[in-house]
Parts: sequence; C-alpha cells; structure tokens
Amino acid sequence: KADGLASLGLYGDAWDVLESLLPADRMLPEVLAVQLKICQGLERWELGQEVARRIEPGDEPRHREAAGRFHLAHAIAQCAARDVLGARVAVWVMSLVWPEGREVALDSEALATIW
Repeated sequence: KADGLASLGLYGDAWDVLESLLPADRMLPEVLAVQLKICQGLERWELGQEVARRIEPGDEPRHREAAGRFHLAHAIAQCAARDVLGARVAVWVMSLVWPEGREVALDSEALATIW
C-alpha cells in the first residue's frame, strides 16, 4: 500500500503507512526501498542516505536498484545545484550498491557536467 501511495506522489500518506509497521518490519529491504522512493520524492537527501546505507551490495537486485536510483536522483539534484563533487560522490556510491546502473548514469544528460 505504501509503495502505491508513494508512486502516486502521496509521500506523507505512504510514510504514515510505513510508520504503522512493527519496528522490525521497518528494516526489511522492501520497506527501505519504499522509504527511499519517499525520500527521493520529498528531496530528503540526508534521510535517504541513512536509509540507503541499510541496503547492501548482497541484497536482492530490486532493492539494490532502489538504493541506486535514489543515489542517482541525488546526483542529478547535486548537478542542478552545481555541486559537481557531491554529484560525483553520489554516483560513486550508486555504483557500489547498484553496479548495473552505471550505464544509466553515463547516459544521463542531467549528469553530463560531471563527466
């Protein structure tokens, strides 16, 4: 339900659904992936970085992709703010957790300034 709400841009409602879960369930990778979608939508980069640290390179590909896409969006936001170093760091972190996303980053016109 929270994922659907987040996909509709109802980030506050989605977060409320996640908050109603038991504390142990909030640490599940699929819940963390939805939290990342919410953080990205609300541009809560610091909180999202904390959440993304809980998803590891050994986790399922779909969870790693969620973390990678969060870092990619953060890199794009950093580029828009003219923080090239911050964008490069975000792409580097993305490549660690989601190596499959490197091509996506390389093809992103929004990241052209960091190459």
